[in-house]
Amino acid sequence: MGVTLSQQKNIVQERVIFKMLVLSRQRDESIVIGDDIVITVVDVRGDKVRLGIDAPSNIPVHRQEVYEAIQRESIRAAQTRQSDNNSGSERHYGGFPYQMHREMEIYQ
Repeated sequence: MGVTLSQQKNIVQERVIFKMLVLSRQRDESIVIGDDIVITVVDVRGDKVRLGIDAPSNIPVHRQEVYEAIQRESIRAAQTRQSDNNSGSERHYGGFPYQMHREMEIYQ
């Protein structure tokens, strides 16, 4: 049994959410994003395109592979800080963190 026209429309509508805007530009032509970002095609050689990006300094601009490396390092650093906070930085008494030890004394 095939897909009905109604089901096809639903599938297309669901896919629209995930589509990206694709624009064609030639050398020295630009794309403007918002009021502050301009992306210009600087050069095209074979399968490589050089882009110039003019954006405010408070907006980070990275190649995707650099951005992903920054994200991985940020996660690793946060995990390391979390691990450091959970071991050795608290005072321990009798195997219990200090605060828990104090609470145990109060209720004994």
